[in-house]
Amino acid sequence: MNDPSNPDDPQAGYGYIANDTTKEEIFFYHSDHLGSTSYITDDKANITQYDAYLPYGELLVDEHSSSEDLPYKFNGKQFDEETGLYYYGARYMNPITSLWYGVDPLAEKYVSTGCYVYCIDHPIRLIDPDGTHWVEDNKKGLSGEKVLKISNKPL
Repeated sequence: MNDPSNPDDPQAGYGYIANDTTKEEIFFYHSDHLGSTSYITDDKANITQYDAYLPYGELLVDEHSSSEDLPYKFNGKQFDEETGLYYYGARYMNPITSLWYGVDPLAEKYVSTGCYVYCIDHPIRLIDPDGTHWVEDNKKGLSGEKVLKISNKPL
């Protein structure tokens, strides 16, 4: 179960208590199929933030009805306003250039894909939960190897 007082562990549908507000407010994340925060509501179910993204995580729409700008955006990852990068754990991703900062830790295992390419260029269908390997979605948890085989088949 998610602890809303711990902003380091946000989960869709669970609460988040902002640390930098004068009064204790609880916000709830509502994510899309990639785990990206689409809507944020307050404890009265009012929409306080709406975000829409381009395929690699660049913000297309960022609307707020409150002063609170919650840090978890594309794929539910923390967005660093200062650098403009998302932190995935193993490395950072630039949503404008669609590239990782840092070589893939599993680059020797998957030599046919680029070391800096995000989700073998399938950002609408695939996610990379920690910056080391891609999966089809959070629930299925397909390995990168299986997804590569699937993605090479004609539709």
